[in-house]
Amino acid sequence: MAETRYSTVFLTLESIQSVHGELQELLQSRGESTRLRNVSPDVLAFLVEFLRPFSDAQKELEGDKYPTLHLVVLWANKLKSHCQPDVADTPSQAVIRQRHLDWLMKKIQIQPVHKIAIFLWPKFNQLRMFTLAERSDIQQQVRIQINRFREGEDARRQEQSTQSGSGAVAAAAGPAPKRRALAEFEDAWENVRVDNEDTDEIQVYLSLNPTMEADGRDLLSWWKQHETTLPLLARLARMVFSVPASSSSSERAFSAAGRVIEERRTGLSPETVDAVLFLHDAK
Repeated sequence: MAETRYSTVFLTLESIQSVHGELQELLQSRGESTRLRNVSPDVLAFLVEFLRPFSDAQKELEGDKYPTLHLVVLWANKLKSHCQPDVADTPSQAVIRQRHLDWLMKKIQIQPVHKIAIFLWPKFNQLRMFTLAERSDIQQQVRIQINRFREGEDARRQEQSTQSGSGAVAAAAGPAPKRRALAEFEDAWENVRVDNEDTDEIQVYLSLNPTMEADGRDLLSWWKQHETTLPLLARLARMVFSVPASSSSSERAFSAAGRVIEERRTGLSPETVDAVLFLHDAK
């Protein structure tokens, strides 16, 4: 079961469950009821309800029309909770839950980027699914990323300043530019904009009362609207949310491209291939 696509198994079992009664009546009328002898309605019902959250998780995490990385933490917690023992389980049902729980613990490894992604989801930026120590650690990870951005910007400004100075030396042989009357005072006392420290930007973000439309999936638009107030966090959000939670969308794209660019279609232009794949995705 662990190596099988959950949606396929779930949909198959759900389809069987939906017609089980009708199929049983039909087989009885033909004297073939023994063919369903090993299909227990109770077992079938348990498997359908047990696999439903796995199918839902797969569907959500394989989405290719919206960011998905921030969903990993939520679904991992839900599935692990779903696989916990239930006092009402039969021995075989308990074994199924335990085996899936063991597989989840082995298969799903929550990485720092998953935690940062959930922090960058305004609806869940308080990180209530984590302990206080974990919340502090996640915020520290965000600060580290922000500091790297700032260091990169400082290095670029320094390089531009050096290049500007070199250009000024090269132009010194020409006539000296006329100095404005206020230039002396501007050099000494003109207002200097000081960037907020990363902790300030994080605190501003945490103090916001986010309002997101529908199910809150349009995260990139939210960060686009707030990139003036939270420039460094917005930059981090663009980086993080560009990473898919699953490789399935890429696999589907390669699979579709493989059906379009085949041995008899090697002469297709890139524009035609793009157009065909666009129509395929739009279905």
